Amino acid sequence: MPPALVSLLPAILAALTDLAATAIVRSNQQDLPSRFVLFQVVMLAAALLIAIPSRWVRALAFALLVGGALLGAASVGFLYAPTILAAGWVLLRRQEIHTPSYLDAQPQKGILYTESELEAMRKRESPENAR
Repeated sequence: MPPALVSLLPAILAALTDLAATAIVRSNQQDLPSRFVLFQVVMLAAALLIAIPSRWVRALAFALLVGGALLGAASVGFLYAPTILAAGWVLLRRQEIHTPSYLDAQPQKGILYTESELEAMRKRESPENAR
């Protein structure tokens, strides 16, 4: 699965949940309450924010998803459980990706480097930069 699609998985699930929740509410009430529509928009927006690269935005969006599911637990909040699980999975998956330190950028056997990469590594290892 491409990384962009994995990041958007909670939003896709939230959209499907919105459709299912609309069908459930529509079967009981002919007109959709405006609070319910606002709830759906907020949950979909929070699920979309999970794909943002900023760590604090993702954490805030996840907290908003969990809070919204707990808030709507009496009616349709538990339908968002797959969305929350997918959002948590995406958050954990993104936590495992670490940016290597510049100290780890030593030439390795079996890897072909460009001249500029080799030159940058040599400059880092030079005695002038050892201070």
